[in-house]
Amino acid sequence: MRFEFATATRILFGPGTVTEVPSAAAALVVFRALPVVMPVVFLYGMIASTQNLPERIDWLFYFAAQSLVIVFTVWALARAVFSPSAPDWRLVSISDAAAARLCRLTTLLAVVYSLTSFLYVATRLIQAPFALTIAIALPSSLLTAGIVVALLRTPLGARTTASPRLFKLIRTIVWTIVGAIVVCSLAGYLPLARFLAQQLVVTGSILALIYLLLLWVDGFAQGLSDDSTIVGGWLKRSAALERARREQLALPISLFLKFAVLVLSVPLIMLQWGYTGPDIREWYWQLFFGLRIGNTDVTFGALLAAILVFGVGYAAARLFQGWLDARVLLPAGISGGVRNSIRTGIGYVGIVIAALTAFSYAGFSLSNIAIIAGALSVGIGFGLQNLVNNFVSGLILLAERPIRVGDLVVVGGEEGYVRKISVRSTELETFDRAHVLIPNSYFVSEKVKNWTFRNNIRRIAIPIGVAYGSDPRQVQAVLLQVAADNPDVLKTPEPAITLDEFAPASVNFTLYAFIADITKTGSVRTELAMAILAAFAQAGIVIPFGQTDVTIRKMDWLRDIVAEYASPAAAQHSGNGSRTPSHFAAK
Repeated sequence: MRFEFATATRILFGPGTVTEVPSAAAALVVFRALPVVMPVVFLYGMIASTQNLPERIDWLFYFAAQSLVIVFTVWALARAVFSPSAPDWRLVSISDAAAARLCRLTTLLAVVYSLTSFLYVATRLIQAPFALTIAIALPSSLLTAGIVVALLRTPLGARTTASPRLFKLIRTIVWTIVGAIVVCSLAGYLPLARFLAQQLVVTGSILALIYLLLLWVDGFAQGLSDDSTIVGGWLKRSAALERARREQLALPISLFLKFAVLVLSVPLIMLQWGYTGPDIREWYWQLFFGLRIGNTDVTFGALLAAILVFGVGYAAARLFQGWLDARVLLPAGISGGVRNSIRTGIGYVGIVIAALTAFSYAGFSLSNIAIIAGALSVGIGFGLQNLVNNFVSGLILLAERPIRVGDLVVVGGEEGYVRKISVRSTELETFDRAHVLIPNSYFVSEKVKNWTFRNNIRRIAIPIGVAYGSDPRQVQAVLLQVAADNPDVLKTPEPAITLDEFAPASVNFTLYAFIADITKTGSVRTELAMAILAAFAQAGIVIPFGQTDVTIRKMDWLRDIVAEYASPAAAQHSGNGSRTPSHFAAK
């Protein structure tokens, strides 16, 4: 049974998951206790419904069935938590001897409590003498306290995996309850001692089972994002949900299941503390279906249902978006920008419909919502002016489509490709792979350059200068031939050559060519420039480089000075032995 259940758990939750063992333990309690609990409950139901038994006999059958349910539930819970025969499935890090001892003592505690409770009720029903009641109640309370003390003093043999503070707090609470049981028993308060023993056994078992169920919820939620589990694989194949989307879906599902576990477990604990079923039903009814505070009806159930309706509507809108994009828009050959506009618009419509349905389901009147919206309009006009402006601008962009996803635009000093048009802003990816978020109002009120608004054709301009003396007709023919030889240059519109200016050092031309794919601008420009260099070199056309010619006029006076300086006879000697020309001699 343990091997088969472990295999089934790994199939459901996936191998190696963190919560695999606690999740299996939670279900293992049910599988082990169910074969005994269900027949006992069924048998008691058959006896209570088909036989007209006296009330006292019926109570005896009821408490006998309750005792069997408590014993086998606690036994299954102890086997699941301590797992004495399978250390790998043990939820606490303790030794094998400690696990076996704790399992035996816990089961013994449940047996003693159930047996003594049944005998105590039987003595009350048959109206036995008070001395007999004391003879049963006093030893049973002390025996229960002794078993609990033995549990607390069991050497664990290893460090527990629980939090030290939590473990210490639990031990302190249990020791306090044990001390109260002993004191009450010796002081003669036997009903109080029996009540404390009952809460220690039954309420403690319920809390442990709740904890295991919460761990099972964690394991189930974690299995949603695992492709090897049944649920995770089904969501991936049938709903076409990727791992990231399933991880997002796991959080609300986990919170809902945990909330359901807590809501359903509270009545069990309240029944143990003396509350009756009709009182609990009345409180739950008021909480979920009508709690009146003043003149306002607060319906928690309706609010919760409204949240669920909105969640379901939002999820349905998202699923319909994906289905429409993959099954209708893409096969129809609709461009990416149009597809994005339709998909985004349908998403907005779905969210609005889901919100209105949720408000209506919660009991809010749409007229009241209109009044509230009118009251908030002044605040929206002043405080949320930019937000509303960007939202309306986003709707205009989706409807008018001056820009689309995939367009190459220049706005606000930024140039890049439009990647996403959302409610408030538009995501722009620059050539440096930086993502810039630009408010939608910029695209409506500011000047926007859209390179791909009508088509992807772009003109390339390559300036080039040639030396004076070059044949301009030959330059024009060579440039046109270079453009014609490039396969990416369009034939229509034809390439063009312009003579721009007669610069001081060159005659400047410009080659204009058109390409069909704007994304190839840089590569085509580079290919044309390299081809021009090769063609000019082959044709003997010179490309001048920057140089300066200096012409010195009327150099006769400088020649005379040099000649006079070089002649020994005309030189004059200074006092320190240097020679000075006559032109610079002191007069």
